[in-house]
Amino acid sequence: MQTAAFVTPTFLPDLVRCEILVRSLDLFAPDLRHYLIVDSFEMPAFRHLASSRTILLAAEDVIGIRQLRLPLRQNFWLNWRTLPMRGWIRQQLLKMAATSSLDYDVLVCVDSDVAFVRPFRPQLLFTSNKIGLLDVDYSDAMVERWTSVAENLLGLPKGSATRRGHVGHLISWSRHDMQRLQQHVENITNKPWQIAIGQQRTFSEYILYGVFVREVLGYEHSRHAPSTLALVRQPWDHDLSTSDGLRRFIAQPDKDNIAVMIHSKFGISPLDVDHVMKSLL
Repeated sequence: MQTAAFVTPTFLPDLVRCEILVRSLDLFAPDLRHYLIVDSFEMPAFRHLASSRTILLAAEDVIGIRQLRLPLRQNFWLNWRTLPMRGWIRQQLLKMAATSSLDYDVLVCVDSDVAFVRPFRPQLLFTSNKIGLLDVDYSDAMVERWTSVAENLLGLPKGSATRRGHVGHLISWSRHDMQRLQQHVENITNKPWQIAIGQQRTFSEYILYGVFVREVLGYEHSRHAPSTLALVRQPWDHDLSTSDGLRRFIAQPDKDNIAVMIHSKFGISPLDVDHVMKSLL
């Protein structure tokens, strides 16, 4: 039996979305811990979410390197060995750092704009008695760029890694394999892994991990097996511009979906999402 927990780096603009996520996990995954990683200066706004199941962690304690927030660019962070780091790259580092440091076999990364709509069963994380890792036949310009970055960080010849889709909204990682990834990046770059990644202008944590498991370890020597299970309903092909469209999207997930994702960039008020969720659940 492997232990598992959820982890979510978040910040103040996503507070309402995070409240929806926490409430949905309370309802549909009450037996698994959920770790919210928040900068200490924003911690008071999230304190009401803390419980015996939902644990707040200070981002400064998790990331493992010293950083300063740029005073005039609130979503940029600086370490003396890196360029100013964008907040979305820092959130990726926080997921990786939490996975390797929290005492669980499996960490499930879930973003604030996800909400659970069906019961979560830990068995969903596994395939062929191993942790399922999203691995689908998909590539676009961003996957190409992120895979090239991964090749460089992992010491692989340029263009040698198969371009595959590993990016999703409910992604399970192995603590053991994440520690191996971080050590490998440090061996290749001769830098702390956080610094090596923080120096990148673009990066995907999911692509890096997927390429490492596939191309460096090989699935047979990892804790993972490839999976195509669509656990989260994606909004890209749905009209969410009306209240009826939003309600149908949330209320009618596909058979394998246990959660829905409504991207913050869609311009949909989280209060509207909250209203629909409360009326349905």
